[in-house]
Amino acid sequence: MTSSKYIKVLLLITLMVGFLPKGEFSASANGAARAFTTLDLHPNIETIGVVVNGVDLPQSAELQYRRSDETTWHIGHPLMLIDEGGLAGSLFGLLPSTSYSIKVVDGATEISGEIKTQAENLQFLPSTVLHVDATAEPGGNGTTDAPFRSIQEGVNHATPGTQVLVADGIYHETIQFMRSGDAENWIQVKAEGNGAILDGAEVLSGDIWEKHSQSKIWSMEVDYFFRYFARDGQRFFNYANYANMLNDTGGEGWYLDSSTMKLYIRNQSKPAKYIWQMASQDIAFDINNQNWIWIEGFEMRFYNKRGVKAENASHIVIRKNKIHNVQVGVFVNWTDGEARGNDTRIEYNEIYDPPVNEWNWHDVKGSSMEGTGIVLRGHRGAIVRGNEIHNFFNGIYTGSSAQWQIRNPELAFDVDVYDNY
Repeated sequence: MTSSKYIKVLLLITLMVGFLPKGEFSASANGAARAFTTLDLHPNIETIGVVVNGVDLPQSAELQYRRSDETTWHIGHPLMLIDEGGLAGSLFGLLPSTSYSIKVVDGATEISGEIKTQAENLQFLPSTVLHVDATAEPGGNGTTDAPFRSIQEGVNHATPGTQVLVADGIYHETIQFMRSGDAENWIQVKAEGNGAILDGAEVLSGDIWEKHSQSKIWSMEVDYFFRYFARDGQRFFNYANYANMLNDTGGEGWYLDSSTMKLYIRNQSKPAKYIWQMASQDIAFDINNQNWIWIEGFEMRFYNKRGVKAENASHIVIRKNKIHNVQVGVFVNWTDGEARGNDTRIEYNEIYDPPVNEWNWHDVKGSSMEGTGIVLRGHRGAIVRGNEIHNFFNGIYTGSSAQWQIRNPELAFDVDVYDNY
């Protein structure tokens, strides 16, 4: 009898909760009323990311929107409850540079806000122009008559609103940013023509190789450890160990013994016939904890790691560059801070890594040869469009490095990736 009584009571409670009058709020297990407390809107060009936090959130909620000049509300895809604890979703097919009203509704519970989408094309009119020319005399001041000799000099003197205009030439350097731009007031580093090249390689040529006792193998001593090696501008295969190189009698590639700093190559013909590129620097443009930086129009080649790295950096523009012969073309990373790692535009770049030969999938996967065109591990907001990516093992990767901060590290929040090929 006792167990039957409990069953009846539970059924009665279930029926009462199931038939609450429409419009009345429900209560959570701890007695708190359902409420939407914050509405976070993140606009891109044609989309808006929407996140709602609150108390006793439902599994889903209705998402409504309208332009500022409209009176009728449109229905978007419903927001869904995610492991982070909030309701999340997106609006699609919006107009650029347009103000929208957003409303999230669940019965009598609602929250609203307004936001404007980003412009289709960003505009920047510099207040100051500093000139750089690789052939200039030392001691320049950045004027047209006395340009700086290195890009780093120009960047060191740049303040918000400055354009560092770089003449054609070859620049063997890694650029680091010591300060940020301001809102809509970038520090822009831009190639003046089509021939401004950042080159991270030392060139090897001529009769510099020592013949090994085994056929088709040569060696030479080097002064530093490196990760990227190319033959006539094409990536050379990196063997995982010395034994693999010795046993691969029909293949070609290289191995660096870090204990002796001896570089070994297996080549099917005499190496003196070729020009070799040995990467001596890691990154072309290195942006750490700086914001409002714009990089445009450069060729970047033969770096050990990245063409461009943006670490905990917000409002970054990387456009119309040619990035090749690197492990990763563009690397965006976020590890900490709500205001960091947001809003990156990567557009209209060509990113590629041409190989000497085609390699087996299992020889590349998980090895140092597994390169990626674009890695997006940012916080929130990225637009990746119009890029041409080829000869990489991986094209575009999205996710998060801040796994300790979020429960879904495989998700990239408010990232739009489209029209890449």
